[in-house]
Amino acid sequence: MSPKRAISPDAARWLTARFGEGARFSEPLALHTSLSVGGPADALVTAQDAAALSDLITGCAMRNLPLAFLGGGTNLLVPDEGFPGVVARLGKGFSGIRIQRTPAGALLDAGAAAPLPRAVARAQEKGWAGMLFAVGIPGTVGGAVAGNAGTREGWVSDAIADFDCVGPGGETRRLGREEVRWSYRSLSPMGGEPGWKVITRARFFLAPGDPEALKEQAGRMLAQRRQSQPLSQKSAGCFFKNPEKGPAAGALIERAGMKGQTLGGAMVSDIHANFIVNRGNASGSDILGLIARVRDRVEKEFGIQLESEVKILGA
Repeated sequence: MSPKRAISPDAARWLTARFGEGARFSEPLALHTSLSVGGPADALVTAQDAAALSDLITGCAMRNLPLAFLGGGTNLLVPDEGFPGVVARLGKGFSGIRIQRTPAGALLDAGAAAPLPRAVARAQEKGWAGMLFAVGIPGTVGGAVAGNAGTREGWVSDAIADFDCVGPGGETRRLGREEVRWSYRSLSPMGGEPGWKVITRARFFLAPGDPEALKEQAGRMLAQRRQSQPLSQKSAGCFFKNPEKGPAAGALIERAGMKGQTLGGAMVSDIHANFIVNRGNASGSDILGLIARVRDRVEKEFGIQLESEVKILGA
């Protein structure tokens, strides 16, 4: 059953008048996610600058329109029913990257819509160390901050200086790394803080490095990821968080006999069992069903409840 649509004709007229061609209606979200599954949003709106973003947040609140944000679409599963409301993304005004020298080294200042791989490459090319923890991680800078992305080399929380965000009332704030709560694969406000609707910029600490040495190290890291992960297939990255103790999620899934299992067009990767891949014709229901099977099998075999790392839109 399709969800009840949230956008009235009056709201649609407002979105068109304020955002012009930046507002698309009944837009299939499968076109905008790395899994290539999911139904339509009532509206997909691109906010090109800070003024447009503030207007979108306050305007949706005034009209009681559900509002969700889309980054690079790499850590997201959209159900087949889509999203009954407005899905927003940040435009070109939020994609700039620059390096600012400081007495202690430098800061990489990047808009939240900037691709994370581009930010990593920019620092490396200019001979600045500090971003190699993110080698091979897809998506945007904003998404990486929101999810405290990282690898064995480190996490966003290790490298970030501060970030800008827009609050529920459309106001802009800057928060230092010590003013928020970082945890495994997540970022949240301190107790009593109002939080934010969306992250718009972030700054990362950099230190002097050798461009050729950084390039060589990045190349080795990327080659290792290509060998151990299904990077050539459609996926949302690692699907489950690793348990606090014991084997990693991928190892548990493999030991439970779920590696390579399929449901419709979805498959537990036969390269890395913590990846659910779209073999080309998967639906959101296929992926959700396979996720449920994996969780049930791991809990039955090991008594461990796997927690999703990938966000499910609307859940």
